[in-house]
Amino acid sequence: MGVDAFAAKWLVKQGGWAGSRVLSIGRQNWWLSRRESRAIGLPNPPAWGRNNYSEGFWEWLGAECSSVDLVPDERPDYLADLGVVGSLSRLGLRESFDRVVDFGTAEHVADQGAYWGNVWDAVRPGGSVYGILPADGMCGHGLYQFSPEFFHAMGGFQSVEVGFLTYGPRIRWSPAPYGGRFQRRFRWPTYVTFSMVRRDDPFVLPKQFQDATTPTTAEKPWAKWLVEVPGVRVLERIKWAL
Repeated sequence: MGVDAFAAKWLVKQGGWAGSRVLSIGRQNWWLSRRESRAIGLPNPPAWGRNNYSEGFWEWLGAECSSVDLVPDERPDYLADLGVVGSLSRLGLRESFDRVVDFGTAEHVADQGAYWGNVWDAVRPGGSVYGILPADGMCGHGLYQFSPEFFHAMGGFQSVEVGFLTYGPRIRWSPAPYGGRFQRRFRWPTYVTFSMVRRDDPFVLPKQFQDATTPTTAEKPWAKWLVEVPGVRVLERIKWAL
């Protein structure tokens, strides 16, 4: 997990960081080269690397950033198991932060209800949550991959911006508005990016997503006879795999 060039630019774009108190889920590494750091205006940037962290970036934004993790190996400010209900509240951190950032932790936590409940506990009403989490092509990295609908439909939060971030020959971002049928397969590893605002109503996980359908030629009335033609189903599966 960490802050790369896209994440840094995205966070800068949000604005309003001065004087805010930020909770980073996991201590974020710094993955920008010095050239990339200078491009966003960061003076005297650290070199990127697994042993370099992003504290200087948050200070430059004017924010006070603390981190929380399950284990002490990266020296976070707080130790807590976010897979246990109420673990941040028990540390006295309920509604203590203006913004919460998750760039690669949620997919590793088995109990998603406990995890997002802890995030909801930590951020004040009206505060924001930002995340970049695996969506496709990352099977085996953690326990989950996420769909945009998960963040659009989460109770206790209001989604502001949700999109797909694909890391291929070029980094591409595309919006994922609610109501679209995003049964998509990506050629390159892809993440879902999201920003949400914490509301006063209680946190609840989405119950289910009801509007999705499996794309099929037979849904088109004029084409139903095609499914009986040899080879049509094969071509259909190839089309939707691309």
